[in-house]
Amino acid sequence: MSRDYAAKNLADQLGIPYAAALRQIRAGAAPAPSPEADATGLPVRAAAPMTSGLAALDALTGGLRPGQLVTFAGPSMSGLSVALATVADQVAVRQNVSTLWVEMESDTRVVGERLLAGVAQVELDQLRKGSEDVLERLRPALQVMARTPLFIEVDLTSTDAVKRAVQVSPHRPRLLIIDGVRLLDLDRDEDDYGAHLDRLARRLKELAVALDITICVSQPVLSVTDVTTAPDLEGFVTHADQVILLHTTGRDSRHSTWTLAEMELVKNQADPTGRIPVVAHFAVGRFASDPGAAGAARR
Repeated sequence: MSRDYAAKNLADQLGIPYAAALRQIRAGAAPAPSPEADATGLPVRAAAPMTSGLAALDALTGGLRPGQLVTFAGPSMSGLSVALATVADQVAVRQNVSTLWVEMESDTRVVGERLLAGVAQVELDQLRKGSEDVLERLRPALQVMARTPLFIEVDLTSTDAVKRAVQVSPHRPRLLIIDGVRLLDLDRDEDDYGAHLDRLARRLKELAVALDITICVSQPVLSVTDVTTAPDLEGFVTHADQVILLHTTGRDSRHSTWTLAEMELVKNQADPTGRIPVVAHFAVGRFASDPGAAGAARR
């Protein structure tokens, strides 16, 4: 992977000028080509299922497979974007699998900072302050991000536009992440929100099958008491392969330790469901499987 390509990739991810990204690349070692890249420099499309970064979840689901629609759901501020960032970190950064992130609610810089914070294990607040000490800690993570096959789109408003973005991408994404999925195909004159979500979930499932990719989305819900019939989730329960409900104590980016949380697999196509203990570190924007991390952080 050339420095020019790595710098452009980093600039796109973080929403910064190309020259600034190139300076970051030159400040450290040149990014090495990935051993999983083919002769064109693009990631190889491996046949094995991708892992989510949450071993307990993968044990129930068998991992992320082509043709699947996976929905993370939960109340506002429960960590939906954090769950998607955890998956992106595992798939794009650690497994070197080409990933397209479609952001519906914020901009490229916000997404890039969230991903970078997790890779560097630097709290978002510290990252944004940019002290010399933090910048020193960020340099290795910037090198990693520059060679990561993760690409961010922020101006797609329909499933047709998302489909075209995947089809024309030279990077051949195997994973499509959509944060704020409810805003896709949204007709603000339509009164039936449940019908909108049902059509949207059906289209996304069809898209996953037609393009032979995995699609992971986030969908906020007002209540977690009966999600199978809730109008803001019923369509995804019907059409998605997996629906994962987040149970957390609420997001607080100032909380700088791991805290106990839970993911409830309320739908798993032809496989078991159940509750999965996890831990959340909202300050760096990641979930993890090992509940022992929270206890270790408190000691």
